[in-house]
Amino acid sequence: MQAFSAFTNEIDDVAAAVAEICGQLESCDLKQHSIGILSCVPEFVEAGTVAALAQALPFRLVGSSTLSAASPHSTDLDCLSLLVLSSDEVQFAVGCSEPISTVNPAVVTDTYQQAAAAYAEQPSLILCFAPFILNAVGGDFFVNALDSVSGNVPIFGSLASDNTIDYAKCSVLCDDQSYSDRMVCVLCYGPLKPVFHVATISSKKMANVIGQVTSCENNVIKEVNGQPLVEFLKNNGLASGPDGQFESLYSFPLYVDNNDGTVPVIRILLKTTPEGYGICGGEVSLGATISVGYLDEGEVLATTQRKLDELDLEDAHAILLFSCIGRFFALGYGYEGEAEEIHEKLDASSVAYSFAYSGGEICPVRGKTDSSVLANRFHNSTFIAMVI
Repeated sequence: MQAFSAFTNEIDDVAAAVAEICGQLESCDLKQHSIGILSCVPEFVEAGTVAALAQALPFRLVGSSTLSAASPHSTDLDCLSLLVLSSDEVQFAVGCSEPISTVNPAVVTDTYQQAAAAYAEQPSLILCFAPFILNAVGGDFFVNALDSVSGNVPIFGSLASDNTIDYAKCSVLCDDQSYSDRMVCVLCYGPLKPVFHVATISSKKMANVIGQVTSCENNVIKEVNGQPLVEFLKNNGLASGPDGQFESLYSFPLYVDNNDGTVPVIRILLKTTPEGYGICGGEVSLGATISVGYLDEGEVLATTQRKLDELDLEDAHAILLFSCIGRFFALGYGYEGEAEEIHEKLDASSVAYSFAYSGGEICPVRGKTDSSVLANRFHNSTFIAMVI
């Protein structure tokens, strides 16, 4: 596997942006099979830069819009970041779904099967770029459907995000097209053995009180310990405003242990309901144990630093990194801090990488007692990395 990074900050001049990307890749020795993984702020999609790149580059492009992105030695988070994977042994099959508006696994299943039709063997990795469809289709839907149809092949990827208040410009990218309601997956075939990393808030930022989910439905937590979720939150020190709503819910993620032998995951609360229920950014299982955490700038940077220190760069060719937009918001005025940590750790190496903020993270987690066990999971408020 060979990997190459490129970036541009040129938003206003499409021709200049394409020339800059092509110039950075001009000396790259592309192998027989290549794929380009793209992250960019929506302005690059609107200007036509993504479409022009797809026409100019000799390989397919996949990816999604983002709030902010980074590549080696890039200095502006409002950039277009491109990571190219190229190999003579690993092959890439791209699938783009039909429009998705409801929880219908058949749409995802059909997309996978169409991409896999030319191959007899099981892929070694699935890259997934899914739309951000607020309150309609959650990230767990894409992960669960792909996990089922593939037979538990590791899945890594992101939900789209953007730099608007209402996420109105989130898009998934496939070649010269952008979609607000379609999923794109890349099935990777061949001797590929990626290493996955997940960083969440530390146990020191967790409340001592632990509750058990006694009533829930998909991503809605109705009751904890037999009482509405809102009462559980209040008992853990969260104060609601005059209208009964909690402010800055992104800052108080839920630490959820599904008690299935895998490590816990993070769920953010998008909002609470008049009944006292909580709508989360991902599914929660009945009987799961939860506690309330606190996310701030110091915690974001500390967890990212620790995870970056764990990355083995000696034999690495490429690293794909995503962090939740909730972590970006927690950085406040120091919003460039997480990207700066990545630059400090990775820019001095020869490893190609791409970093972007996501609307939800997709990454396998390991078993609590058996680290060789991998289970595909959808995450909130999490930093993820895949080392190839």
